[in-house]
Amino acid sequence: ELDLTPLFAPFFMLFFGLCMNDIGYGIVFVVAGFILRAIPKFASFKPYILLVQWLGLGTILMGFISGSIFGTEMREWEILPENIRHLFLNTDNMMIFAVLIGFVQIIFGLVVKAINRARQHGWVAGIGPFGWIFILGGLAMLALPQTKGIALYTVYVGIGIILFFGHPHGNIFGRLGMGLVELYEITGF
Repeated sequence: ELDLTPLFAPFFMLFFGLCMNDIGYGIVFVVAGFILRAIPKFASFKPYILLVQWLGLGTILMGFISGSIFGTEMREWEILPENIRHLFLNTDNMMIFAVLIGFVQIIFGLVVKAINRARQHGWVAGIGPFGWIFILGGLAMLALPQTKGIALYTVYVGIGIILFFGHPHGNIFGRLGMGLVELYEITGF
């Protein structure tokens, strides 16, 4: 069985950073981690302390993107030049950024699922998750005026992949039936 922890830990770090979203608090996490790691009685907690430091790095990164430090917004600082203050994302843009990270995580998870299925059951079994990638990608393309024309075709290709390759074992009617059941999973996405 594939261990998903190292594959999805960076996403956890980024989402934690999105929740905290502050350069100052992230620095506190990282520095506190170094201090606690230097104290011998906390040696048994080293893995947890290291996790706190990694989460602190994610918090610093997201704080830089939003321009937040100890609860203040750097885009409001008069001492910063105007061209730098415009680089920070506002609350609405941070929400869009968070949704994009979530979308990338879902697509990444589907690719991992396809690879894992292909390793365990053969390459044909690994095709099914790509149907969801086509569907989700097509739905995302509906939001862009330049790609609206091909978006529905992309969704249809994805539905076809799921219907015929979502459960590739068995006869054609069994595959179609199980594909229809798998299409119900759209509610989970």
